[in-house]
Amino acid sequence: MRKSKPTDGTSAKLFLVKPHQPEPSAALVEELIESLAHTEFAQFAMELSGARTMFRKYKALVEAPGFPELLRKHYIEEWEHAPEDECVESDINVLSCMEADTITPEAREQLLPRARQIAQDWMRQGIAG
Repeated sequence: MRKSKPTDGTSAKLFLVKPHQPEPSAALVEELIESLAHTEFAQFAMELSGARTMFRKYKALVEAPGFPELLRKHYIEEWEHAPEDECVESDINVLSCMEADTITPEAREQLLPRARQIAQDWMRQGIAG
């Protein structure tokens, strides 16, 4: 902590100087983008695998317009919210990445802020330098 010098005869006030946080390296950010994309792809693959299995075994239930009431009741008791018929969207467009067979520029742009934040957190914690 530093003291400011009074200019008008009043007592000095204390203030904190926040240390400058250096920017994370491009290599670290790229590593994190790759890791975040991998997690998105793996999550999508897991959900697709489950959906395919359920569709094969219980096609009528999957295609039914409503959620079975007995299952809805137990779902709500366990998870404390109603089951949604909507699909949880990924942070990136996984299908576009599949078509391109790589992480698209748009996906990189979407993942970049999160990758930078994680990199800065790691640097602050001494995990990365």
